[in-house]
Formats: sequence, C-alpha cells, structure tokens
Amino acid sequence: MTNNINYAIGKNGGESPIVWSPNACHNPHLIIGGSSGAGKTFTIRQIINAFVTQGVTFTVIDKHGDINDLDHINDYNFGYGLDRGINPLSILPYKDYGGPEANALAFVGLLNELSGLHRLGPEQQNMLHNALINLYRANGIKQEDVNTWTQETYPDLTDLQRFLMHKYKKLLVGGKDDSKEMDYLYDLYKKKKALEKLERAAGKGDDVKDKILATISTLLQKYEDYLKMGILNDKDFLIYTNPRGLLAVKNRIQNINNSGVFVKNEISLKNSRVIIKNLEDEQKKIVTFYILKRLLDVFLKARYSEHVRHYLVIDEASFFLDIPKISNLITRIVQEGRKFGLGIILATQNPLSFNSDILLNTATKMIFSVEPVIHRLVSRAFGVDPSLLKSVMPRKHCMYSTKAVNNGAYRLINRL
Repeated sequence: MTNNINYAIGKNGGESPIVWSPNACHNPHLIIGGSSGAGKTFTIRQIINAFVTQGVTFTVIDKHGDINDLDHINDYNFGYGLDRGINPLSILPYKDYGGPEANALAFVGLLNELSGLHRLGPEQQNMLHNALINLYRANGIKQEDVNTWTQETYPDLTDLQRFLMHKYKKLLVGGKDDSKEMDYLYDLYKKKKALEKLERAAGKGDDVKDKILATISTLLQKYEDYLKMGILNDKDFLIYTNPRGLLAVKNRIQNINNSGVFVKNEISLKNSRVIIKNLEDEQKKIVTFYILKRLLDVFLKARYSEHVRHYLVIDEASFFLDIPKISNLITRIVQEGRKFGLGIILATQNPLSFNSDILLNTATKMIFSVEPVIHRLVSRAFGVDPSLLKSVMPRKHCMYSTKAVNNGAYRLINRL
C-alpha cells in the first residue's frame, strides 16, 4: 500500500487539481454533506475506487443501495435468503473486552435505546441479560474462564429466541431442566388445557361435570407432588418471574430476527458493501452498531499505524446518530481510529446532525449544495461563509476544507 494515497476533488480556479491526501492530514476522516442529488454518492464512489487501487480496504454501509459500481468490493444485500450476516452474540476472546457479560450488557442496552416508547422494563432487562449469560454458558462459554471465549461458532438470535421460549414454557408449567421431568410437566400442562376445554363444553350445556371434577382432582394431586419436590427453589423462578414479560422479550427478539441476517455465518467486513435498504429501521441500526463495534474492536487491537489502512463508509449517517450507542462508537472512531489506521467517511443530507466531537475530530469536510433554509445553520456549525454556500451548484461545486491547508479555511471547488 502506498503511503501517499490521494483523490483529486476538482480545481480552484487554476489548472492544478485540488487533491485530498488523508495521510497528510492530522486524521484521515471525512464528512460529506449535501442535499439529495448534490453529488455525494458519486463522490463516495470515486473515492472508494481511487483508494482501493492504492491498497486501502473498505467497509461500506449502504442505506439506500445506490453506492454501486465499486471496484474489488463484495456486495452483501442483507435480507432473507442471504444466509450470511452479522451475529450480535459473537464475542472477541480477549479478557479486556469483557466477554459474555460485556456483550450481554451491550445488546440489552442497544435494544433499550432502539425501543423508544416501548423500552424494556427493569424486570425484562434482567430476564434478557440472564438469558444471554445462561445461553453462553449452555454453549460452554463461561464468564470466569477466558479460555472458553474462543469458539468456532457462537449462539445467534435464533438460539436466543428458542432459549427464551424454553424458559417461558418452563415458567408456565414449572420444573427443572431435566428432560424427563419436563415431559411430565408438559403432560400436566396438557391436562390443564383439557380442563379448560371441558369447562367450555360445560358452558355450552354439555354434561361433563364428573369429568371436570375428576380432572381437577388429578391436577391438584400432581400440583401437590410438584410442591413436595421442592421445585420452588429453582433459581429460574427467581429470575424469570413474569411469564407475560418473558413472552414479550421473546417476541421482541423474534421480530428483530425476522430479517434472517443475525446469524452464525458472518460476512467478512474487508472490502464489503453491506446493503441494508431492505431491512426495517431498527434492524438497520443493529447491523450498523455491530459493524462499528467489530471494526473498532479489531483495530484497537491492531498495531500502531501512521497511515490509513481501512475506511468505514456510512451513507446517510444522520439516520444513525440518534442512537447514543452508535453515536458514541462513531465518536470513538474519529478520536482513536487514526492511531491504528482506521478512517471513517460520513455522508449525510443533514450535516447539522453531527455533534461537536465528531466535527472537531474530522480533519476534512466537503459541503455540497444544501437547502437554503439551513444555510445559516450550516455556516454556524461548519464555520463557512454563508454567502459562499449560495454559490455552490449541485454536482458542479463543493466547499472543501482540510486542516492541512490554510488551517481548514473553506474553498469553493469546481468538481472534476
């Protein structure tokens, strides 16, 4: 890989092209802002195709599926039938990354941030957290033994869904996890359903009084036997305390998992375009969170690098920034990624969505044509003369700023 990667942006009145050289800047990050049709996608495509031939690798999160025609980049259209994706339950086998406990906390916290008005209550959070830890343990992954954290495959959301359903059934009928006992208790549950059927028949006038009394007597005897076995001391009954709440958690996981992309068979993030346009908004944000987390975790473990080695590109970044966990990961990348060769390119129609930490730690900015109604706000946020913004024509110009030249002063560039 060459250390002097560059991309020709355009010209500033003269004949010499204006070139963006990320390794000459104090960090390699880039913000691209502009309204729809202003030229953002075209520019992203040009940058990727220019840098990939110079040895830089890419992960592209393509929200709309229109960053196409990329050289040497593998496309993964996330949705049903792909049979590959991202597994939120896989973990890095390093002690300082926290193992199952840290991953469980991150997953529960992310779901809560995504839930809006329908946030998980404390009881549901506790049940989901314990289910995750117990699921890991059932797969031989123990928090107290870092040697067990390395696995060929990790449980996925389908496994979690089944695990929660098992706990729900157990909570309904009681009993330990011994399979023979569960068979016995499922039979008890069936007899209870039979009693309900007899009661409905009685309501229709059928003469089933003797059958009802006999069934009640049987159920009472079985329940007495159940109590004598001491099952009430089973720890599951202290954790999974609310059948309806547990069922709601199971259904929540099932709804998320309906996309079919949270699976054991994970894609490679090296030179990959992840197309998420067919996912629901919540699923798009989960995929993005775990791609960010994977890349940050891997590169923080990598060797120090003076030059950018890999770029993460996020299309319509403003869509994701309302989730604090995603915003925090993006902020960490712009603050720490440079040291390990990880850069980020953030494109958005709403350049006002970036927090001050992201703006201050992104050395290079390209502002295309934006709606006149936000000229003043963009001027204030980015420090660009509002009169210059009026001169920017869609696909013909952009305002360009890099701290490597004129201390970041903006210039009107004629696009090539």
